[in-house]
Amino acid sequence: MKITAKRGKVNKIHVYVDGEFLMTVDEEFWYTCGHAANEDIDDGELVAFKEAASRRCAFNKALDLISRREHGKEELKRKLRRSFDDDAAESAVNRLEELGMVDDNRFAERLAEELFERKGMSPRAIRFELLARGISNEITNNITQALDNEPVSRIIDLLETKYGGWQKDEKTRAKTYNTLVRLGYNYSDIRSAMSEFNIEIPE
Repeated sequence: MKITAKRGKVNKIHVYVDGEFLMTVDEEFWYTCGHAANEDIDDGELVAFKEAASRRCAFNKALDLISRREHGKEELKRKLRRSFDDDAAESAVNRLEELGMVDDNRFAERLAEELFERKGMSPRAIRFELLARGISNEITNNITQALDNEPVSRIIDLLETKYGGWQKDEKTRAKTYNTLVRLGYNYSDIRSAMSEFNIEIPE
């Protein structure tokens, strides 16, 4: 079999085997892969080339994903597995972790802070969210235990700031009540917080 290459847009190289399109790789990978254009390649070499190219493409895709926003390891692997096999996804994420570009602890701390401060979620809801993103129990527990765990005071603060108009009418009070439930606060804590305002509490 003969491997050939044709330059594509930007830094892309289109690779062919016996005249049939095989895949597109980046320019750096092609010139460092050890195969020159128009040389013969056997079955074993072709398999190795495809595996190396897949890992490289997965790495490039992972770089693109984390350039848009930070990811945890498992979340990033799940996204990569939509286009690549387990080996390529695992290899890409492990390499990014070695480079310090993926860090579950850092990711979880920043996400927890955003959910707690900006969205007003409870530590319990944040715990579920972190676990759903593939963050380990150990990291999740350490981070959520460090959050403010005085729910009634927290809810009162939210009612006075984020939901300042909640007392307007019965419909608005009920809507606010349901929102706080979705944010992970339990019924008794919400009712206790609302009772501090001497307002009729929705059932």
